[in-house]
Amino acid sequence: LFSHCLQSRQPLLALEAMAEKYVGFEEVTGLAHADFANMLIGGGVLRWGSLQEEIRFAICPELCLSMLVCPCMQKEEAIQIVGSEQFSAYTGYSTRLGYGGNFVDQCQRQPDGSVKSAVLAMDAIDFRGKDNSVTSQMSPENLLRDLNKSVAAFSPVDAESLHDFPVVATGNWGCGAFGGLPPLKALVQWASASQCCRRLHYFPFEQSFGPEFSA
Repeated sequence: LFSHCLQSRQPLLALEAMAEKYVGFEEVTGLAHADFANMLIGGGVLRWGSLQEEIRFAICPELCLSMLVCPCMQKEEAIQIVGSEQFSAYTGYSTRLGYGGNFVDQCQRQPDGSVKSAVLAMDAIDFRGKDNSVTSQMSPENLLRDLNKSVAAFSPVDAESLHDFPVVATGNWGCGAFGGLPPLKALVQWASASQCCRRLHYFPFEQSFGPEFSA
C-alpha cells in the first residue's frame, strides 16, 4: 500500500484528460470507473439513496450482487467488479433523480458476451460530524488512509487488467455528503493512480480547478 511506496521512483503520470464541467463519466466507455462507495458497498441503493454510488448500482443492477457477498470494507480495502452492464439511463441527481429510459451499453464485449467494464469501489473518509478543516484533511493520518484506499482500488489485479483499463475515470470522491475537499481528493487520486501505472480522466463536475490540473 501507499506507505510502502514513499520511496518509489514512479513518476506522476500526466492526466489523460480533464472533462468539461457538469459532465458525468457513467457513459464513457473503455475506462475503469471509480465508484464513490459507502463502506457497505451499494450504500442506500435499495432504500432512499440517490447519489453517485446508488445511481451506478441502479442503472447497472448486476452490481447489486456484490452487496450479498462483499463484507464491510476496512481502511485498506477496496472492491473491484468487472463485467457489469448498464441497462438504464437517468436524469437529474439526488432529489431530482429520474429514470431516463432504456440504455444500450456500448462497451466492448468479452468472448463470453459480458461487457468489458470495470468498477472500482472505494469509500472515502466520512467527515460528517467531524473536523473537516483543511488542516484536518491534510493530516498524515487522513491523507495516508485515503491514499491507501485509492491505491487498493486502482491497483490492477493482473497485466491484462492494466492493458484493458490503463485509464481510470473519476471525479470528486468523497466531496459531497462526506465533506471532502475536491482539489485535495483529486491530488490523492492522481498520486495513487500514478503509483499504479494508471492515468486519470478527471470529471470535476461543478468544480473549477480543471485548468490548473491540466497545465
